[in-house]
Amino acid sequence: MTPEAQKFSLISGGLETASNQPSKPIEGYIGGALEADEKWLSVKDVSELADCDPSRVRRGFKNLRWRGADLNVRQVEIGRGGASGKALQVHVDSLPQELKAKWYEAHGIDPDAKVKPGEATTKTEAAKLRKLEEKRALAQFKADLLAPVLAAPRHSRERGAAQADILAREHRFPNGKVKTIGKRTLFEWIKRAETDGPAGLLPPRRADVGKARVAITEGWERFFGDRVSQAKKDAIAEDITLYIRGLWGAGSAGSRVIAEQATTYLTELTFDLGVPAFQALPKGEPTDTPSTAATPTQFNVCCVNRRRVEREREFAQIAVKDKDNARYHNKLAPRIRRDYSKMKPREIVVGDVHPVDIMMLRPDGTKVWPKAISWFDPATNELHMTFVLLEPREGVRREHIAMAFEAMVDEWGLPEKLYLDNGSEYKDPDMTEGFLMLSDMLMKSGKCKLFNLESSYEHRDSIPMERDAIIRSLPYNATGKPGIEGVFGNLEKVFFSTIQGWTAGDRMNKRTHQKGKDPIPFPGGAEAFLE
Repeated sequence: MTPEAQKFSLISGGLETASNQPSKPIEGYIGGALEADEKWLSVKDVSELADCDPSRVRRGFKNLRWRGADLNVRQVEIGRGGASGKALQVHVDSLPQELKAKWYEAHGIDPDAKVKPGEATTKTEAAKLRKLEEKRALAQFKADLLAPVLAAPRHSRERGAAQADILAREHRFPNGKVKTIGKRTLFEWIKRAETDGPAGLLPPRRADVGKARVAITEGWERFFGDRVSQAKKDAIAEDITLYIRGLWGAGSAGSRVIAEQATTYLTELTFDLGVPAFQALPKGEPTDTPSTAATPTQFNVCCVNRRRVEREREFAQIAVKDKDNARYHNKLAPRIRRDYSKMKPREIVVGDVHPVDIMMLRPDGTKVWPKAISWFDPATNELHMTFVLLEPREGVRREHIAMAFEAMVDEWGLPEKLYLDNGSEYKDPDMTEGFLMLSDMLMKSGKCKLFNLESSYEHRDSIPMERDAIIRSLPYNATGKPGIEGVFGNLEKVFFSTIQGWTAGDRMNKRTHQKGKDPIPFPGGAEAFLE
């Protein structure tokens, strides 16, 4: 909020801003973070780095290989110049080793510096860093070992001699072990190096990463083995998976409860298979698990652990959608990312009423919480607030909204579009028709754009669609209004929470200075509050 917008005065029926200072023009906006592309070099950069003719470098860029190095090349838009306004760039890490080292040295960077495990933020991160360094060291060892082989032509005597030399000697690997390399292993390394380049020498990624090793439970599959056909196993696995997902979707009370219910259900499914070995087992106790039971029992074999249940936790979002719609829309519903960088000031103004969580006292000693009738400009992040102190059992009425709208227009000027919710206080025909009439006058002068209106008052049909200047948000969708809810949250946590009388939002569980007592109210009246 600008300093001018912080000047207030008391009026009949509520409080409003009363500054006559014109709003200042916005000279620019704050853009997003720049892309870190300093490591992408142009043809000119590389030719200066290598002290050679640019045509040779450009030819290497197009062939994706230069001086024995496989280049990582990208094409970028540069506007004018280049080929159709485009140019090639290479990543410095894919350059030949001597040029890469020269570039890093010129920029004061040590490319071989490693992150010590102790500097990692977590133990898991440290372990990942260690594994990554081990993989890189092993790939570099393979590349150095295969260098004489790859330098010789295929099917040549030189290549055969280099291969025989590698097979005849023992080699010390990066982990310290000394061992020989088999012929099959060597040929596999050569094939991968020739096919995929240096990246092919990294240890291959496991094909089953992220996939469950067991469909039901390890104990169940170990017990039944060949006693049940694979088709029946697949049917049981699908049945128990759907059952667990259904429990999550129904809002069951956590993974422990679901694991107990799933164990009972799996026991019933398994008993119906009619396997004598299983039916002969004692039922056991519900507390039997593979780690606690001395002998196999039906509960022991069919125990569904919490890890198996947690694999399906994402289906708990169904229960949130069915039982807590507010939380679903606020936390889980898909979002779009809005961009206001090209929006002009006052192109859209969002209106909403915010109950301020500061307890005050009326002159007669009764409690009152101010209501802030707010107008937010997402292009400039400015907020205009009109505070109203209502009487007992009184709500914000249309005349309050009209008063606040007049104060905002007096301060900011007339906006092009209003973004409002569906509350009855925002459906005053007089105010809405007045705004549309002013917008129509501005439209004819070429200074205003007008969009759809979703309203229900009787003369709606008389207003052409292309001239409408009010947008209604979807009902019960607070996050649909651009930016204003986030601004309210920041104001409450950062600013209003520092004012005496703040009750932290939940008036049934207020923040108090003494247990069992009401909070100390704001020490002053309306003028002191505005000040």
